[in-house]
Amino acid sequence: MGRRWQVWGTISALLAALTSSTSAIAGWTLWEQPGAKQAWAVIAGLAALIAIVNGVLEVTRRAKDREALRSSFRTIVFDAEDLLDSLLHGIELRDARTAYETLKRNHQECVDRLEGLGWDPVETNGLQKTLREDVRLFLLQEQRELPAKATVGSEDAMSSASRSYDESSQ
Repeated sequence: MGRRWQVWGTISALLAALTSSTSAIAGWTLWEQPGAKQAWAVIAGLAALIAIVNGVLEVTRRAKDREALRSSFRTIVFDAEDLLDSLLHGIELRDARTAYETLKRNHQECVDRLEGLGWDPVETNGLQKTLREDVRLFLLQEQRELPAKATVGSEDAMSSASRSYDESSQ
């Protein structure tokens, strides 16, 4: 969603620049033609309205916040992949547990930050549905690849790590 806010910010900044009174476009003789002054007034008014909405919605801040959050979630995915790889290659249980707890804590911090961003007019039901489907497909793909990954390194690394964790937590 950060990218949607960036696009909105870019378009509104471009419109504001093009319709400013010092813009070369504002001085074109085209606007002296009959009816063109009214068209220019509508275009300039629309640009002013968009600039106001841009300020009220804090587009620049929203874009930066969303992009930072996206980066944080991406880091969590990379860290989870590293942990999985480590599990498949014999990481010590104590180290795996520490890495998992850190991963879990970082994820919760990101979820809390996401909830703290509040209402987002760009977030539609259709977008949420698309994102859920993308995540579901990604997880299914990972699930299909897991048995192949588990045979690389140690034969039964995942189940061994899982058993060790279960035994130590009892």
